Amino acid sequence: MACAAYAPVMAVPAETSCQPVDAADVADRLAQIVWSGPADGYGADLGDPQVLDAAELARQVLAAMEVRRSVRRIRLTGRVAAGFRAGHHLAADTPRGKRTWASYLEARLAAGGGEVIGLPYINKQVRIRDR
Repeated sequence: MACAAYAPVMAVPAETSCQPVDAADVADRLAQIVWSGPADGYGADLGDPQVLDAAELARQVLAAMEVRRSVRRIRLTGRVAAGFRAGHHLAADTPRGKRTWASYLEARLAAGGGEVIGLPYINKQVRIRDR
């Protein structure tokens, strides 16, 4: 999402929610699965404790980067987009991670002088500044 912050307008899918999950929560869940013995099928999905609107998530990233951009909701068509709007990609009724998106972003901002994020596709480093 930080990569998209450099376009004049940040486009996000309309009526779509996101459920970012912390890498440490994923590592903990994977360790639980490994230590519990042989798996019989798939393990339960893992999600963040919160489900956030894609536009709100984009606004929070822009605010953290101190970038002023307009966020526009774009309605995507097709079966895949309909599945996202219906929330089929969310881990609604499964185990939840412990760390929320807000606490993750706060920790990134609290790091001295801000954190550096590597933007995919354009090989550029961007600093998230303290507010």
